Amino acid sequence: MREHCNPGELTVTVESYAESCGWVLASLTSVYSRSKPLTIEEFDQEKKWWGGAERRGRKTNQYAWKVSAADIVEKNYNLDAVGKNPHREEVQNGDPVELMAEYQRIVSDLKKAQAALKDELMAALTAGNGGR
Repeated sequence: MREHCNPGELTVTVESYAESCGWVLASLTSVYSRSKPLTIEEFDQEKKWWGGAERRGRKTNQYAWKVSAADIVEKNYNLDAVGKNPHREEVQNGDPVELMAEYQRIVSDLKKAQAALKDELMAALTAGNGGR
């Protein structure tokens, strides 16, 4: 939450979390302006988390995969377009008409089961009260 907002200043809150390694980076709230710009040193925590040479040899997995620079350029730098997780299965939703017919059949079966249960409960209650 910003307590003040001056024209020409940008308030930034950064919270980073790396689920795969369980590191939580500290929150950082700063006010930036033309006379107080963002400095490269402010990314030291992220650089440390990201790693350097020790990242070499890392394997791709369900949370991390490689995307070529050529693919990124081809998609006009839209990472949503090239960043699809290759480990995630595509969901096939099926034909809407067939799905609706199946849904209506299930609802009909459910109504029949509810009516049968209600009839059995009423019969049991009537028998338990001596037929009253």
